[in-house]
Amino acid sequence: MEEWTLLDQMEIFLYLLQRNIPFAYAHFNDGEMTMMMDNTISPLSLEQKASRELSIKLINAFTHKQMNYFPGSPCSLCYPKLRKHADELRARSNVSWHALSFHHTKTVYFRPLIESLRNKKLYWIINEKHNLAVLGQCGLDVSSTLIIPRLNAFDAYTDIHRAYNTFEDNAIVLLLCGCVGRVLAQEWFHLRPKVTFLCLGSYFDSHILRKPHLYDSIQHHKQCDECFNKERLLAHMV
Repeated sequence: MEEWTLLDQMEIFLYLLQRNIPFAYAHFNDGEMTMMMDNTISPLSLEQKASRELSIKLINAFTHKQMNYFPGSPCSLCYPKLRKHADELRARSNVSWHALSFHHTKTVYFRPLIESLRNKKLYWIINEKHNLAVLGQCGLDVSSTLIIPRLNAFDAYTDIHRAYNTFEDNAIVLLLCGCVGRVLAQEWFHLRPKVTFLCLGSYFDSHILRKPHLYDSIQHHKQCDECFNKERLLAHMV
């Protein structure tokens, strides 16, 4: 299985965004993968209760095959058992996409990503605590939002799912909505392959919740040769 660095993968995603080529990306990290293995274990955030139905939906989303659909797997060094399970689920895939391609390269690629999203029709799937004002000040379209529950959003899955008919072709849908976002990114892209779906979870938290994460700082995040290689990140910032 070919393993590209997170920086390599971000270059591909930016290439697609800049050329208006629709794709879908969803990150299946430790919380999602654990629930896929055991449908009684909820994510550590406790924002979504585990269930058999959600576990099955996540497995189907992760194993889905479609051109320009990129499901990200956990780090093989930080979560070796979970990564082994992920690789077994997608045994016939030639490339392993990483669950943290966006998050763990944010220190390098945040500005290029913002520039790639400007002057495009954006839809935001968010909860009631998110404030998009700062992103609007960055020049992003924040006029179209779907507010869904912060806690146990999957309970409202059926109603949320219907929104796929409202998206314009060539638009970009940003899903900042926990586990249900992984499911929706795949299912909506299957139904609307002319729309780009980015399931980015907590990526914008430092801006829309005033809640920074360790990956927002090279200094504070731990070193990992695979998912947070500080030497590569610093070299890319020069």
